[in-house]
Amino acid sequence: MTENKVTPLDYLKYILPFLIAIGVLVAYVYFVMFLLDEIKAENNDWARMMILFSSVEAIVFAAAGFLFGQQINKKRAEKAEEAEKEAKDEKKEIKEEKKAVEMEKKISKAEERKAKEEVLDIRNKGYELKKDIEALNKIQGALGAQNLTSGNRGSEMQELAEKAKRYFPDMK
Repeated sequence: MTENKVTPLDYLKYILPFLIAIGVLVAYVYFVMFLLDEIKAENNDWARMMILFSSVEAIVFAAAGFLFGQQINKKRAEKAEEAEKEAKDEKKEIKEEKKAVEMEKKISKAEERKAKEEVLDIRNKGYELKKDIEALNKIQGALGAQNLTSGNRGSEMQELAEKAKRYFPDMK
């Protein structure tokens, strides 16, 4: 990775325009003081000094504009950088929110798929139970009055068969 080192030449390129602008402003002040000393000059001389003053004044205003413009542009640049940073942060937040929503959708789909699988598994087990109960009920019916089990198990099996039919009416 390269480091950004400021060389003396870079520093001079940065500071020289400021030094020149400040020098022009100082020279302008001295020129105004010179004109105040020459206020009693003759008309021709005074007219020439005023033409010269107008030219110097234009240069001074340009120098002052440079100094003040640098500050204004610096503030604008700082605001633009800040706005850019905020926009990047906002974009990053939106991406993160979008990823979170996508993850929630994936999780929701996975949970839904798992729930469907569980329901199908329970339903399949229920069908198996229904078939087993119906088979036992048929066997018991075929044997007639004989009880396969002791006590009232025959009537219980009949009730289970009826419940299975109610729970799974579409199963034949």
